[in-house]
Order: sequence, then structure tokens, then C-alpha cells
Amino acid sequence: MQHNDQLTYTHIASHAAGVYAVCRGPEQHQVFSAGADRFVALWDIEEAEQLPFSVRLEHAAYAVHYSPSHCLLLAGNSRGHIHVIDFENRSERALIEFHGKGVFRFLELCTQDILLSVGGEGNMALWRLPEMQLVRQIPIGNHALRGLSVNADETLIALGCGDGSVRVFETTFFNEVYTWNGHSGTVNCTAFHPTKPVVLSGGKDGHLRMWSLTDDREILSIEAHNYALYDLAFSMDGSLCATASFDKTVKLWNASTFDKPIRLNHPPRTAARSFNTLCWTAERKLVYSGDNKVISICNTEYYKL
Repeated sequence: MQHNDQLTYTHIASHAAGVYAVCRGPEQHQVFSAGADRFVALWDIEEAEQLPFSVRLEHAAYAVHYSPSHCLLLAGNSRGHIHVIDFENRSERALIEFHGKGVFRFLELCTQDILLSVGGEGNMALWRLPEMQLVRQIPIGNHALRGLSVNADETLIALGCGDGSVRVFETTFFNEVYTWNGHSGTVNCTAFHPTKPVVLSGGKDGHLRMWSLTDDREILSIEAHNYALYDLAFSMDGSLCATASFDKTVKLWNASTFDKPIRLNHPPRTAARSFNTLCWTAERKLVYSGDNKVISICNTEYYKL
């Protein structure tokens, strides 16, 4: 495992319990976080401080998404409820009790004003923004849906399923166009490469698997982590990929070779815990967090492959 002195770190003590989700905020230097303490909070990652905004949910917060075009904050909790928050007016617009179990991911199709949500009961729901009117629900199976991502032109989405499959849907009629099997156990996360016709997936088996949209097959399999892989994401330029795992590590990979990953730093004076979530900002900063209750920022701006 490599380490690299071109990477710089900032750590912010955040939640009172584990952090389950992070996402980009209203500004480039802002991120939202959601955690087991039932709070959704907003952070300035440049100033390393919490901003004067937080929402307390009724139950643990599993998923969070901010829609900049509609100034809406969406938070999904462990009971399957969706909190719809008007960020500009700092008020809750609606509480939608839809998913039978936890809400694990949100995904916005900006070109269609559609929000997707997936839950533990096996349904994918399509909501019209900004009204959050249910357009359609698509039953996938009697298993949790945890991974959800979209390609650059928003024509395809990739769904990670509890039966170990990765399913790809086109976004005009939402027909399934590919089904890939290879993982043993739940697929927790998926990501499209920003410029190449491939999908990356990770799950309970700790493996990274890459799938070709051109050839409809698996083209890479790596034993990336010792335990379950909870989240992954490509940097916006596609040069780097980050993975977060239950094995208490976050790794940074060369997205062309996927060899010799760099293990990112733990926050000082904190015990090693599971890392659950990560996201990239537009400035090549990786934000990651987990059961250590700390928001960590790794600046990769000067990192050379």
C-alpha cells in the first residue's frame, strides 16, 4: 500500500454518531452530511467549519441529495421516509412515507427534472421535481437497492442490487438494457466513468468489478478491500477513483490501471472505523466520512499519477 506526500488533508469533527452520506452543497466549497444522530448538516470544507444550517430527522439519516436548480434538499431516513426541505426558506416542504424500509440513494436527472430514490424494499421510484410528485415506481425484486449512478449525458443509470446484480436502465422509458452478475452479496455502489463506456461496481464481497457497455461483459475484477465496499466515485476528470470500505480504509486508485492504490489518512486521535461514504467536489477534493464521526477532505489538486 502506498502513501503520498502530494496529498493534503483537513479533518472536521462533525456528527455525534456515524456518518452515512455526504453530497455536494450549494457552493463548490460546501458539502452536506447525514448521519445516525438523525442530523443533516452543512459544512464549509475550505474553512473547516459547520455552517448555520442543520435539520433533525425523526430517524437515522441514510441518504442526502441537494438539487441546486430547485434549491431542494432531500434526506432519506432509516424508515423509508423522504424529507423534502426548501433550502432557501429553511423549511420542510413535505414528508413522504413511500419506501417500506430505508432510503439508500437519491439521483437527480437534471435534463428531465426527475429524482430517483431507491430503498430497502426493492423499489426504484421516479419523482417529478420540484413538486416531488410520484411519476412511477419500478419494482426490482425482494431485496435492497443500494447503488445508483448515472452516465455523463444522463441516458443510462446503473443500479446496485441486493441479489448481487448490476442492472442498467435507459432513461427514456426506463427499460432494463443490461444485467450483470458477478458479485457475491449486495452491490452497494456503482459509478460510470466520466468519459469511457464502462461502469464500476463494488459491494459486500469487497471486490471492484468493471463492466463494458460496449461488449456487455465484465472486463476487470479486483479484490480491492478486505471487507464490504460501501461507496466509490470517479473524480470529475476520470483520472482517479476513490473507494470506501467497512475494512476501515479509503483508497485512491489510478483509474486507468487500478493498481498500487494509495491508502488515505485517518483523522488524528481517532480510532479506526468503517468508512461509509464519499464524494468529489469540482476542485479535485475528496470528501469522505464514516463511523468515526469526522468529515475528512483530501486535496488531490497537486497529486500526479
